Amino acid sequence: MQSKNEQNHSSSTGETTTTATESQTTPNPFKLNSLVWNGLNFTTVAAVTSGAVVAIQSPVKTVLVNLTKDGNFLPSYSGGTFGLFRAVYAGTLASLTGSSVRTLYVTGTKKHKPMELTPEIEEAIEVQEKTGIPKFSKTGYVMAAAFGDIIVTQIPESLSHYKKMPGFLPKDFQWKTLNNSRQLMLGGFMPRYLSGVVNFSALCVVEDKIAKNLPIDEKNTRHFTAGALSGMTAAFFSYPFTLFKDYTLTQTTVNEQGELRAKNSFTLLKEVGELVVQNPKEMGKTFVKNAVKQLPLRMGLTGAIFATVAGVGEILGSEPLDAVVPESIRPSIAKASSGFFSHSQPVEPEPTSDVPLAPASNNEAPKL
Repeated sequence: MQSKNEQNHSSSTGETTTTATESQTTPNPFKLNSLVWNGLNFTTVAAVTSGAVVAIQSPVKTVLVNLTKDGNFLPSYSGGTFGLFRAVYAGTLASLTGSSVRTLYVTGTKKHKPMELTPEIEEAIEVQEKTGIPKFSKTGYVMAAAFGDIIVTQIPESLSHYKKMPGFLPKDFQWKTLNNSRQLMLGGFMPRYLSGVVNFSALCVVEDKIAKNLPIDEKNTRHFTAGALSGMTAAFFSYPFTLFKDYTLTQTTVNEQGELRAKNSFTLLKEVGELVVQNPKEMGKTFVKNAVKQLPLRMGLTGAIFATVAGVGEILGSEPLDAVVPESIRPSIAKASSGFFSHSQPVEPEPTSDVPLAPASNNEAPKL
């Protein structure tokens, strides 16, 4: 027979166990949905990346616009240091909008690029390789990615460019009108698309190849360096296209009604071609002179942007909010390297052996 104290102790222990079990099985009403969690993490990475990119990009873009427009490094300004700061960071809001959209787009594009084939798979599809099918797939992917990028970022990019031209846009300029939005989209469209093809080739193809061959063990440093090298390579080969795009935009006019009139790229190309035929030596000198001034800046800028995009993602990881959000409200999912663009997968136990499982049959457990 148990004493009265023992019975009370047993009852108390049972209640405690029941309460603990209920607290473990009761779902946390404040636990985040996996889609929301991935979205918050991805937005955090995109915001940090975009802010870092614009901080570097905006003043350099101002210099490049003025070099293309009138050969001067800086626009005219007044007001001392504050006036200089305001001049070099003109159009930053539009740049930030375009950079944010591009960061979202580029990150998603890189996560969904064609997978590198293993030697075994390459050997198995040797016939397809001879016909050029894999090469066409990667080329088509880059061209489509560049086209998508220009569709979502062309308007804010062009608007930022015009705002960096002092006194060009009227104070009451409305870019959302049908005419102005159309002109913002079409101005320099073709040369920018061609430069985008070069940039995406470097960002999504060349960067990975450089990273694999760099003799650097530290992962973050390797990707940061690979991003910088691929960016400088992209800027070098895309220089004629980016220069002509900037030149096309500087030829745009705006009338008294605040309506933009962007010149056609092909018309300008024809005019430039005629000038080259008439005076090839002088045009050659002008091109080299501009290249000496602009090419190092463009290579440095693109290298810094690519390094930032590659490095920030590696440093922050796919779930940077792990460090600040309590585990109790995080979704119970495995870490997804693709961030917002991936579907969350349930946590699966790691295999206890490197030996592959034999196929099971007749509902029998697989054998090692």
